[in-house]
Amino acid sequence: MRERALLVGVITALTVVAAVAYVVTTEKTYEATADVLVSPIPADDPTLPALGLVTETQDPTVAVETAAQLIDNDAVAARTQKKLSSSESVTQIQDDVQVSPIGSSNVIAVTATQPTPENAADLANAYAAAGIAERNVALRQRIEAVLPSLRSREANSSPTSISAQSLGAEVAQLESLKVSGDPTIKVENQAQPPTSPSWPRPVLTIGLALLAGLVLGIGIAYAIHNFDPRLRREEQLRARYRLPILARIPKERANDHRPLSWEELSADSIHQFRTLRSTLTVPRRNGEVTRSFLVTGAAAAEGKTTSAISLATALARAGAQVLLIEADLHRPAIGSALHLSAERGVISVMLGATELTEAAIDSPDVEGLHLLLADHVLPGAEEVFSIPAVERLVEEAKRHYDFVIVDAPPLNEVVEGLPFAREVEDVLILVRMGKTRLSAIKELAELLATNDVRPTGFVVVGAPRQNRDYYYQQPKAATAGLDEDKVRRSLRL
Repeated sequence: MRERALLVGVITALTVVAAVAYVVTTEKTYEATADVLVSPIPADDPTLPALGLVTETQDPTVAVETAAQLIDNDAVAARTQKKLSSSESVTQIQDDVQVSPIGSSNVIAVTATQPTPENAADLANAYAAAGIAERNVALRQRIEAVLPSLRSREANSSPTSISAQSLGAEVAQLESLKVSGDPTIKVENQAQPPTSPSWPRPVLTIGLALLAGLVLGIGIAYAIHNFDPRLRREEQLRARYRLPILARIPKERANDHRPLSWEELSADSIHQFRTLRSTLTVPRRNGEVTRSFLVTGAAAAEGKTTSAISLATALARAGAQVLLIEADLHRPAIGSALHLSAERGVISVMLGATELTEAAIDSPDVEGLHLLLADHVLPGAEEVFSIPAVERLVEEAKRHYDFVIVDAPPLNEVVEGLPFAREVEDVLILVRMGKTRLSAIKELAELLATNDVRPTGFVVVGAPRQNRDYYYQQPKAATAGLDEDKVRRSLRL
């Protein structure tokens, strides 16, 4: 979340902006509700259940649901259309009206949705009235169907008989219902024009958009976290390879597409290379100091050459004699970074055409720094990087110099540099945060393991810049000499 807080914030902001735009541009709608009261007749009534009226059941909600279904149909919608002289079709009216029981009560809500408050109230009231009118029409039709038979039976019965009196009472009840209508359904409350739209709801919409944006942003961040093919966190290195982080070099503000010299580095980067120098030159248990190092990486153009130059410079500035060997023949860059050139270099020495001390050139800017650059050779010259030739070169370099630094190409891409990794004492793997692919690091690790080469640790480039420049950017006259003199004494061989 910390690494991708900006991504989460942007996604959330975009979602909220979309919600605001929707609220502003969408057409407002209003809802009005008319309440219909359902009063079921007793199930033991000898006359009324036969007329199709709503009858009591053991479950009270069944009667209310039945009544809701009776007034929610095409006939009611057609009657509503005719009553309002509406231009909407029967299907549109049914879509605009929802008929549903209210909880477990005996009330049905007839809710209409319209662009204006008045139209919503008119449609809800008209639909409720049309539903009751349809029920009354159906009831009268049933009553008219049974009344002739009852009257005929009453006329054929003795006026004083009990059956005649019963039939007379039944006929009177049906004639009364024919006039009064369905007693089980009536409008309890008329719909009133609403004071605010039902949709859109600005607070609810924007609140849900904010929540959805956060969830979406976190989900995308989580997906990137798990499926991102690039190195994002130091924990990814520790968990996979269990090697230490030897230095954390911040991303430089200068051009990262070319190697940088010592003078172009920031104060924080210089401090990190001094820390790396101190870490690598700590005497081992037998009292010996590591004298040969190889700097490689999992891919090109990630700061490998800059790190090799800077480590060699840090050692030389501490008073040591350092040889920096350029073993990357495919992309030689040390000479261009330091504005130096040589007629003879590493290939000439390995072929025996010249001596090491004759081919190595001195840095004009850093006392004690010597460079064995790549030759201007024909394609295929890297074939001379055989194990015996590399072994002779490294051993001879250690006889003449205190430390040997090898700037090697990415070994998983250019395997010709692998003999150097076998001959040096420490192998440093350089990785760049946000750029180096985890699969490339894995390939490099497998290659080294196959050749019985155990790396010393990682140098991480592109680490977050620490807020410590105010401390390291002290006047050089006050700090530089103290640091270098102390290290010179510890590295004097």
